[in-house]
Amino acid sequence: MSDAANPSQMMSITIDGITYKKHEKHWYPDGNIIFTVQDTVFRLFQSFLIRRSEVMELVLMVPQSNELPDFPSNTQEQQPMFDGVPVVRLDDLARDFALLLDAILPQTYASAPVSSDTPWWHLLGLAQIAQKYGVNDVVAKTVTILDEILPTTKNLGVYAGPTDPIRVIEWARRCSFPQFLPMAFYYVTTIEWGLNNMPLRMIQRLHPRDLIRIQRGRAKLHSEVINAVLTRWENSCIGALKPDKGCPSRNRSCWVGYEGKAWNTHTNEARWTNLLLHPLDELSKRVYDRETIPLRDICEVCREEFISANKRMRLDLVGKLDSIFSLDE
Repeated sequence: MSDAANPSQMMSITIDGITYKKHEKHWYPDGNIIFTVQDTVFRLFQSFLIRRSEVMELVLMVPQSNELPDFPSNTQEQQPMFDGVPVVRLDDLARDFALLLDAILPQTYASAPVSSDTPWWHLLGLAQIAQKYGVNDVVAKTVTILDEILPTTKNLGVYAGPTDPIRVIEWARRCSFPQFLPMAFYYVTTIEWGLNNMPLRMIQRLHPRDLIRIQRGRAKLHSEVINAVLTRWENSCIGALKPDKGCPSRNRSCWVGYEGKAWNTHTNEARWTNLLLHPLDELSKRVYDRETIPLRDICEVCREEFISANKRMRLDLVGKLDSIFSLDE
């Protein structure tokens, strides 16, 4: 029988009776400090960590016990050791800690270790752990990337998954990044709860004050939308109110100059319903999507007026989200 080490054994170690897997990248055989993070172990160099994080320096100054926290001992605490190297246990996520190391340790990459290609939920964790350890430059860089990825009042993107804004609200509350809250609250408010889209258990993860904020915000949002669109001629489901002087270009073939509706009855009802349920989505379609939002018999002058007015309504509504959801309270 061969005495060669099993590859799985080479990739794992046991400390105080607990087996950990070595991190595939951040296990340096000549490192002088070991961290256990969840089921993963990292072997690093203290000097690099202390140089980047004063908080980490304080962590390394605190004596470590080899006792599990739930089972205190009356005996004198001893620093856990492995291979003559001190071991420190961190209460972080291994993925977040590894990403923080990617960002702060000197390494050679073909591309940046942290970029807009990094999954945004990984970036949430990176921003949180970098903030915890006081690595402010990583916090700033990560939040800058998130500003480009996540929907904000300046970056009017969309969330791909229905539970994504819940995660963002929880994270933004923990880390005090209020710029991500208005659009996250908007998307939670306009998702249909209780369906496959948004299980109620996900909503209930939020703080009770935020649940009340969402309910009140929904009523305010509907009120703002109705007040903004009520007198617009294209919303003929509630009365075709055309400009007093008709078509500005006096085009007799333009709908604005004669009786009729901008859309057929079915489309008209769909547009009005979507405007109430998903106002920013509907207003975006009216501005940017001629195929989805066709206008019958409208001249270019009136079409441009339609686009300009709906774009203005969308910007005004986005600008009111803070007050709609009472985020200053």
